[in-house]
Amino acid sequence: MIAKYNDLPLPDNFGPNLEKRTEPFVYLAKPDFTLPIVNDWNPDILSAALGGKAGYFNFKREDFKYIATRGRQGNPPKETSYAFPYAGYYVMRQKWDPQSQYLLFDGGYFGSSHQHEDKLNFILYAYGRTLIGDPGIYQYMPDEFEAYFRGPRGHNSIIVDGKGQCRFLGVDERIPDPDTFWITTNKFDLVSGWYKDGFSTRSSSSGSDEGREKDRKNRENIYHRRTIF
Repeated sequence: MIAKYNDLPLPDNFGPNLEKRTEPFVYLAKPDFTLPIVNDWNPDILSAALGGKAGYFNFKREDFKYIATRGRQGNPPKETSYAFPYAGYYVMRQKWDPQSQYLLFDGGYFGSSHQHEDKLNFILYAYGRTLIGDPGIYQYMPDEFEAYFRGPRGHNSIIVDGKGQCRFLGVDERIPDPDTFWITTNKFDLVSGWYKDGFSTRSSSSGSDEGREKDRKNRENIYHRRTIF
């Protein structure tokens, strides 16, 4: 935007890449035009319209305008449901309407920072409000609340013998996840994913504990599959 105002030249691929990076503001937007809170997302930064405004300013797309104006102008995307396989996010959407049903499924890889132990977690919005949410970030101090917010107890992920996911101990991950299955049609959506990386006592991405590696190995043969139809 600054370069455009000042007539500064940019690489040929800058525009297409920026346009692609703006699309998540459209496809991830909940029916109330806010963004879902995931991982260390700050709950104070929720508006999808901000990204839509920047996108419409640069690319004049009607779907960007639709998000930027919270549905008052422009046209919604042709797609209702959408997949981001490399990020591991899958959006199920009934239709583009404030009262519609919406679900975001997290089937992605753990990553290198700002992540939570919440694979297969989902966020559900319907009939004008969030029914099942994600807590987002709490703080960066390694206390018990930090463990709760980053771990499966703060999300709708399973606990095995009081123990949760522990990918932060180090696992090999393929991107996109070959175990995740996604299908979308004009009649239904289906997503299915697996967690196969064991369970340990304190499920948090901060700090380390040698004892947890042994703890996890005792539960490496326990897998969790979640399918949403």
